Amino acid sequence: MCLGFAGAISLGIGLAWASMGFWLIFLFVLAECAVLLVAFFCYSLHATDFEKVILTDKEILFEFETAGKREIQRLPRFQAKAKMTETGKGKLVEFSWGAKAIRVGKLIDLKSREKFFGEIKGYIC
Repeated sequence: MCLGFAGAISLGIGLAWASMGFWLIFLFVLAECAVLLVAFFCYSLHATDFEKVILTDKEILFEFETAGKREIQRLPRFQAKAKMTETGKGKLVEFSWGAKAIRVGKLIDLKSREKFFGEIKGYIC
């Protein structure tokens, strides 16, 4: 909404200048609106990103969606281990079993990750 408002204001100002004969300014306003439109589409790709952890009787189901691409992974519930792991993006909750490791928590703040880790570790042992 903010990008649309900025574009509308720019178009209004550009039209005002164009009505006075300064059409070159209106061309730059159109270029600005095109860049705002590209920024909106880039933002909208990640607007619906999510991470979901589902505990079933026998497994932990991980469902991720990033930029419209959905991925599903599974680990055995009672053989998986959970720990907080330091990464380049901060501390993430890591579930591992053997050589396979799945990290979750990229989309929430550190306090929420720690709360999630405290709650989930009791359910997977």
